Amino acid sequence: MELLKELTGHKTLTAEETVRQKKIETAKGNFWEYCLLMNPSFYQRHREYQKRICDTMQALYEHKLMNETTNKPYDILILNLPPGAGKSYTAALFATWCFGQSVKNAIITVSYNAMLAETFAKNVRNIISDEEIKGDDAYFVPSSFWPNLKIKRGDGAMSKWSLEGSNMSYLAAGFDGSITGMRGNIGIIDDPIKNAEEAVNERVKEKHWDFYKNTFASRMLDGAIQIIIQTRWATDDLAGMLLTTFPDRCYELKIQALETVTEQDENGAERKTEKSWCEDLYSTPDLLQKKATIDPDIWDANYMQEPIDKKGGLYNGGFKTYAPDMLDLSRFTRLISYTDTADTGADYLCSICC
Repeated sequence: MELLKELTGHKTLTAEETVRQKKIETAKGNFWEYCLLMNPSFYQRHREYQKRICDTMQALYEHKLMNETTNKPYDILILNLPPGAGKSYTAALFATWCFGQSVKNAIITVSYNAMLAETFAKNVRNIISDEEIKGDDAYFVPSSFWPNLKIKRGDGAMSKWSLEGSNMSYLAAGFDGSITGMRGNIGIIDDPIKNAEEAVNERVKEKHWDFYKNTFASRMLDGAIQIIIQTRWATDDLAGMLLTTFPDRCYELKIQALETVTEQDENGAERKTEKSWCEDLYSTPDLLQKKATIDPDIWDANYMQEPIDKKGGLYNGGFKTYAPDMLDLSRFTRLISYTDTADTGADYLCSICC
């Protein structure tokens, strides 16, 4: 039997090799298991938020992230996560996993500027090019799962490269650049806003929205999926515009640094406390200290995913207005509204409704 296996090319696996091979086969079809093997020091089973992100990304890729209202799959995933959640790194690993599913996948990524875009692209390329450490059963790289997944020789530029078996696989650009020469079926936008100053800059937000509509979206193939990773600085930032303009297409996954939980004391009375979303990354005392130290607007945006332009607003949640069928129009001869704007700087605004 052993001679037959040797002649036919089959090798008897040790117990350790059998366990390793089972892990590999599972991870090929499960992005969460893939992350656990690729970086076990960061991805850990008890970190439930990581599994939630990975499972959501895979469901998006497989067109199984369903909108129950339209009974159609979402094609845009908006990720709003606290600092240190590993959002960019997870997106990079997701890109490598998607290439493992098919070398025909074409990925376009956009970052704040060209430098960050090249860094993101380089990370993805380096992960794919990493070599396995022979004899280390705990070390995994993409070639552990897909031995033929390789960067095409002579076609491995930093921001634009191809895999063997594909004409064009990856393109990275900044919002200050352009996307040419490629169309993609997977699009990733990673943190377009640099800081709080840009968050309230109307010109910057308009530039991002125009880039998305006229450049990024135009390069997406039919049936493409998109992932938007963004700190929620403003209600009309890129994520906000997408949620408002395409509500049926967007799935928002928002995780706040401090979660409010209800507990019972020794007397059975309920009390609400704040706890970290992941004690391993940020302890609750540490986050409470940050909350007390950091400017409230920056805390709300960076850690709680609450747009800073919501604070101080006179109205929240929209206006209550009368619908035509709620009024007895026969009681009125005319409905009049006249507004005189304060356009000279010396007069007063006056608005009369009757």
